[in-house]
Amino acid sequence: MALICPGCGFDAPADFAFCPKCGKPLAPAAAVPSSDASSDRRPVTVLFADLCGFTALSETLDPEDVRALQGELFALMSSAIQRLDGFVEKYVGDAVMAVFGAPVAHEEDPERAVRAALELHERVARLSARWLPLLKRPLALHVGINTGPVVAGHIGSQREGAYAVTGDTVNAASRLQNAAGPGQTFVSEATWLLTRHAFSYEPMGGLALKGKAQPLPAYRVEGALQAPASARGLQAHGLAAPMIGRDAELGALMAAFAQMQAGQTQLVRIVAEAGSGKSRLLSEFLARLQANGQLADTALRSAACSSLGERTYGVPAALLRDAYGLAADESAATARQKIAAALAALGADDEETARISALLGYVLGFDPDEARTRHLDPEQLKHQIFLAVQAVVERRLLAGALLLVVEDLHWTDAASVELLRALLDRLPAQRFMLLVTQRPVAELDVLAAGATPQTLLLLQPLSATHSASLLDALFGSGARTLPAALQQRVVEHAGGNPLFLEEMVRTLIADGALSREHERWVLHAQAAALNVPQTIHGLLLGRIDRLPPPARQAMQEAAVIGPQFAEDLLREVASDAPALPDALRVLLAAGLLEHSEGDYRFRHGLIHEVAYGNLLARRRSELHTRIGEVLERRCGGVPRQLQDLQALGHHFRLGADKPRGARYLVAAGDWARGIYANADAIRHYELALQTLHDCGDPQAQSVSVRERLADVMVPAGHIADAAEHYAAVREAFAQMSDDPAQARVLRKLSGLRWEAGERGEALRCLEQGLTLAERGPAHIECAKLYQERGQLAFRSGDNLGALQWTQRALQHIEGLAAHGDEERRDAAAVVALSL
Repeated sequence: MALICPGCGFDAPADFAFCPKCGKPLAPAAAVPSSDASSDRRPVTVLFADLCGFTALSETLDPEDVRALQGELFALMSSAIQRLDGFVEKYVGDAVMAVFGAPVAHEEDPERAVRAALELHERVARLSARWLPLLKRPLALHVGINTGPVVAGHIGSQREGAYAVTGDTVNAASRLQNAAGPGQTFVSEATWLLTRHAFSYEPMGGLALKGKAQPLPAYRVEGALQAPASARGLQAHGLAAPMIGRDAELGALMAAFAQMQAGQTQLVRIVAEAGSGKSRLLSEFLARLQANGQLADTALRSAACSSLGERTYGVPAALLRDAYGLAADESAATARQKIAAALAALGADDEETARISALLGYVLGFDPDEARTRHLDPEQLKHQIFLAVQAVVERRLLAGALLLVVEDLHWTDAASVELLRALLDRLPAQRFMLLVTQRPVAELDVLAAGATPQTLLLLQPLSATHSASLLDALFGSGARTLPAALQQRVVEHAGGNPLFLEEMVRTLIADGALSREHERWVLHAQAAALNVPQTIHGLLLGRIDRLPPPARQAMQEAAVIGPQFAEDLLREVASDAPALPDALRVLLAAGLLEHSEGDYRFRHGLIHEVAYGNLLARRRSELHTRIGEVLERRCGGVPRQLQDLQALGHHFRLGADKPRGARYLVAAGDWARGIYANADAIRHYELALQTLHDCGDPQAQSVSVRERLADVMVPAGHIADAAEHYAAVREAFAQMSDDPAQARVLRKLSGLRWEAGERGEALRCLEQGLTLAERGPAHIECAKLYQERGQLAFRSGDNLGALQWTQRALQHIEGLAAHGDEERRDAAAVVALSL
C-alpha cells in the first residue's frame, strides 16, 4: 500500500522513509494516546467534510468504481488533514470527521482546520478532473467547522476502544456542514473569532439548524489573507509598551554584532518558551542597528518558519526569496531570471550562474527537471546544494557583511538545520552572523556543536516588578483605574510571560470587562474572573499533551491541590506515587513547575488553570474529596487555623461531600468575622451559600448562612445588600413560622433603617418585631427588642422613654427561666447595654 506524502501529496512506496519527490519524512498518521491515557476535557476544532450528491452518484456507478473513488477520496483527505496535524476520527460513507486539538493540542488548531478545509477543496477539484470522464459531473465537498469544548478519549476499553471526542461542539460542526453548499466551508462564530486575522469571511447571519434552539451565527470562508494580521498583541486597541527587563540581552546582541563586524563569524540563539519576548527582543535589536546606521554596509536577510510545518530546505528557500525579491507565486522562469541577474551582479560567470541557479531552483521547490540535478542521487544532490548556497553566501560577503535572521527555528525541517550548520562550519572567520529565535528544542543544539562562537540568550520570565511595569506602560495613566488586586492577579497569572499578560488584557477587553471611555480605560464589575485566553489555550495544553503520561498525570493531580503544593500531600493522593519523583523532575525540567523551600508551584497561573481544566469533572471531584480527607485527617478532625478551614471548605465544596464543604466554609467565615476580616468573611459565606444551593441542602441552613452574611455586610459598608438579605431571611423564617427569628431580623433591619435616616421605618420594624416576640413563650429576643427600643428613644432625646424601655428589658430577663450558656451571654449583654 502506498504512503501519501504529507508535504506534496505524492504516492510514495510503502517501504520508503522519505518522499522521493520532495524529501519530506513519510511520517505515520497522528498517533492516538497510549492505552494508559485517560479521557479529558479540552477545546478542539471539529471539521466535517462530505462529498455532495454521493448517494445519487453511487446509484449510477459500478460498485468497484465507487470503492475506487472512495479510496482516492479518503487518501487525499487523510493526507491533507494529517499534514496539518489533524486527527481523522472517522469516515462515514463519503464523509470525514477530523479533530484539531486532540489527541495533541497546538496553539493555532482553529487555523489549521480552516487551512485543511481550503486544501480539501483544492484536492477534490483535482480528483474531480481525473474522474470527470466517468462521472460526467464535477465533484465538490461541503465543509463545516466548529470550535468548542469536548470530552476526548477512548470509547470502550482503552486497549480496544476507538479514540473519539463527544459534545455539542461536534453536533454543531455537523450541522454547519449540512448547511454549506457545494464547494463551501461554513464556520461557527467561535472559529471565526480565532481565525479572522488569517482568512477572509462572508457573514451568513444566524442559521436555523436542526437540533439548535437558537439560530447559529455562521461565516463562509472566502480564502486565506495575503497578509494575515497577528493573532496576538494589543496594537489593534492602541496599546503598546516599551521593551522591559531585557536590557542585558540587548547588550549581548549588540556585542555579538560588533564581533561579527570585526570579522568573526557569530551564532546567536535567543531561546525561550512561547510568549517570552523573543520576537520583541529581535525587533528592538534590529531597530537599534537601523537607528545607529549599523546596517548601512550589512545585508539583512530574514526568514520565519511556519508552525504548520516547513518543506525540505524551507529556511534557505525563504532566505533566497527575501534576498532576490521572489513572490510566493513567482514562476520558475521569472525566479531563475532574477537569481541569474543577482549572481551576475556579484561577479559569477555564466557557467557558475547556470549551475547555481539550477540547484537553487530545486531548493525553491521548482520541478527538478534540470539536467544538472535530476540524475544526482540524494546524497550527491545535498552536497551540491550545500556548495551552491555556500558559494552564494561567499560572493555576498565579498560585497559586505551579512546578517541572517531566522525566527521560530524550532518549526523548521532537518535539512535546513543541517545546511545552516554547514555554513557556520565552512565560514569560520567572516563578517557573517546567524541569529535565530527558537523554543527550547534539543535537536537544534547541533547548530552550536561546531567551533563558531555562540551567544546563547536564555530568556527568563520577567520579574513581578517588571511585569507590573509592563502593565502600567500598556495603559499609561489609565492603569490607575485598574484595582490593585486585579493588577496583582494578572501579574501572578502571567508568571513573567509578556504574551500571557497581554492576552489576558486583550481577553478582558474582548469580554467587555475593560473599555476605553474618554481616552481612559475603565474596568467594569464583571471582570472578577481571569479566564485562560483562547489564543494561548492550545499553546499551553500542547505543552501538557507532549509530556510523558506519568508526568502529565502528576501535573493534573497537583493542579487539583492548587497553584502551590507540597510533595508529601501530592504523594498521598497520587495515582502512581512511586513514579512521582521522576515525574516532578520532568515537570521541573520542562519549566512547568518551580521548586523552593520544600514546596512546588506552577510556573504560570495559566498553566495551572489549563492543567486543572483538562481533567474530567468526575475525576476532579474524586481528587478534591481525597485531598479534603487527607487534610482533615492531618488536622485530627478539628481544624485550628483559618487556612485549614479554608482549604477544607474549598476541597470538599468541589468534591462529592458538598455539605461538609459548606460547614467548613461557614466556620471559616465565622473565624474571619471574629478577627474583623470582613471581606474574607463575606467571601466564605457567599461560597457556602452557593455550595448549599448546588447540593440542594435544606433551607434552614441556607437561611442561617444568609443571615450571617448580612450581619457582616453591615460593618463592611454593603448596606443595600445587607437589607436585601435580611428581607429574604425574614420571609424564609415567616414560612417556617419561627417568630423569634423573625423578630431578631426585624431588630437588625431597624438598625439599618435608623442609620439610613428612615426613623419611622426603623420604629415600625421594632414594633413588628415586638408583636412577634411577645405573642409566644418568653424569649431573650424580646428583651433585646426592648433594649433596642430604649436605645432609639435615648438617641431621639427621649430620656424618660429610654429609661422605661430599659427597665422593661431588665424585668423581662429576670422573668426568664434558667438559660443555657448562650442565653446567659445574651442576657448579660442586654443588661450591660441597659445599664
